[in-house]
Amino acid sequence: MRAIILAAGRGSRLGPLTNKKPKSFVKIMGRSLISRILENFERENIKDIHIVTGYKSEYFKNYKYFRIHNNSWRKTNMFYSLTLAEKLLSEKTCIICYSDIFFKQSHLKKIINSKAYISVTYDEDWKKIWEKRFSDVKLDAENFFIKNKSVKKIGGRIKDIDSVNGQYMGLLKITPKGWYKAKKIIKSIDEKKVKKISMTEILQILIDKKINITGIKIKGDWGEVDSPKDIIVYEELILDGKINGIK
Repeated sequence: MRAIILAAGRGSRLGPLTNKKPKSFVKIMGRSLISRILENFERENIKDIHIVTGYKSEYFKNYKYFRIHNNSWRKTNMFYSLTLAEKLLSEKTCIICYSDIFFKQSHLKKIINSKAYISVTYDEDWKKIWEKRFSDVKLDAENFFIKNKSVKKIGGRIKDIDSVNGQYMGLLKITPKGWYKAKKIIKSIDEKKVKKISMTEILQILIDKKINITGIKIKGDWGEVDSPKDIIVYEELILDGKINGIK
């Protein structure tokens, strides 16, 4: 098994915090997001780790892990970064991780143990954290509907909070068979669109084409860092013991 960390973007919503460094080097409780992610993979004995870089890629030059550079990071979205690792996805089961999240190790273990061709983790207990992050959770929260462990709807702004079963975390697993199935559909999409399409948009396309995506349920104890306020919110929750497993 190998890991692919998508770390090409800048994270402009973090303002001055990413003026001189990539988003993944922003710190929670004094430790960078990237160091937390890498530690979790190493604890699960995943040593075949690849980082897709872009903005301020020189920050990664002293890392012992493999690097793939997205030269078009300014004009492309996260899914395009993943396509640059196409050979890796075809060869071996991959855990794909956004670089702006943190999570406790047991969440990673859960998705590692999934037997599905394509799996995503989602948080069913998401509302209380989003309520602290945003004055109106609908400003940021996205659709997520699951039935019999299969994801039916993912991404896009929500209208009815009660219809949302959770929030996608940015942690997914794809086997070579899963990638083979996905790739046949992706090839039919215009190349310009592939460069701009988001991860949730491509996942929804796969779902609409009857490719099963399994939802792996977790409950809290993680976070995504999109703004300076997020850092304050998460650190308070960690200190108050409302986010556990994060040191």
